[in-house]
Amino acid sequence: MLNREKIIVLLLGLMSLFYLISGVALYFFSQLTFDTMPGYYGVFNNHFIKDAGLAFSSSGILLAIALFRENERLSFSFCASIFVVLHGLFHVQMLLGGMIPGEYVAYELMQVIVPAIVLMVLIGAMYYGKTINTEIEYNKGINPP
Repeated sequence: MLNREKIIVLLLGLMSLFYLISGVALYFFSQLTFDTMPGYYGVFNNHFIKDAGLAFSSSGILLAIALFRENERLSFSFCASIFVVLHGLFHVQMLLGGMIPGEYVAYELMQVIVPAIVLMVLIGAMYYGKTINTEIEYNKGINPP
C-alpha cells in the first residue's frame, strides 16, 4: 500500500522526468519541438527556445535531486517550482487575456498549468507533513526548542 510519502516521491519522480524530457527536447531539438507547438507561440527563436529548455531542465534536475535528499526534499522541490509556477501563472494570464485560442485550452492546461498546480500541491503536502511531524516530535520531547 502506498503511503503519503511514497505517493509524493512517485509524483516528484514523474514530474522530474516530465521536465527533464521537455527541457532536453527544447534544447537539443528546438526547431522540431517548436514545430509541434500551437501557432500562437509566435515566430521560432532558437535562443529563446533553448533558454526555455535550460529552465525546464533545471527544474527537472532539482526535482531529481529532491528524490534522493530526503531531509532537503522540500527545499529542492521549492526551488524547482519557482520557474514552473511563474511560467504556469503567465499561461493563466494568457488564457484569461484571450491570447490563447479556445481550441488550445486543453493543451495549455495539460502542458503547463496542471503540472504547475500539481507541483504546488506536492510542496504543500510536504510542508504540511513536515510541520505535523515536527509538532509530533516536539510533543513527544524528541526535538525540544
